[in-house]
Amino acid sequence: MATTKTRQYLTYAVMTLGLTVLIPIMYHTIRQAQVYSFHADRMFEEGQFEEAAKLYSAALIGGLDTPILLRRLGDAYLSSGKFAMAVPVFIRLLQIEPDNQVAMLKLAKLYSLLNRTDEALVLVERVLHDHPDWRIALIARARVFTMASKFEEAIRDYRTVLHEKKGEIK
Repeated sequence: MATTKTRQYLTYAVMTLGLTVLIPIMYHTIRQAQVYSFHADRMFEEGQFEEAAKLYSAALIGGLDTPILLRRLGDAYLSSGKFAMAVPVFIRLLQIEPDNQVAMLKLAKLYSLLNRTDEALVLVERVLHDHPDWRIALIARARVFTMASKFEEAIRDYRTVLHEKKGEIK
């Protein structure tokens, strides 16, 4: 029969051994996601958007689920023309940061490019509700109106941005 002290030492030895095996594995796994993200940033800067998107996805799968990573992954998909793949990324980003108005405008752009102009207008109107004079949002709405063949509304927004009145364009 083992004494209490022997059992304590044995338990301590097993736990120490377990930690010495698990910590490097966990560190490697967590660190790998950061490495993927780092390399993805370099690819994005070099204009290799598809490769960047693959690496950002790997970092996301590796557990690096941050708003910055989601934004970068969405931007990589957007820049590589993979609009349908970018939509769920920006939706996820807005679940984490519901007041991120730049993400709302990017998602609106995606919806517009995918001919989902009604959904795009809802998002742009949400942004304009909080910032009615934000020129970027007004231009985004004008672009959505253009995609929806609502040219009079688009012209109105463009004129607002240019501070012109009807008939004053030279």
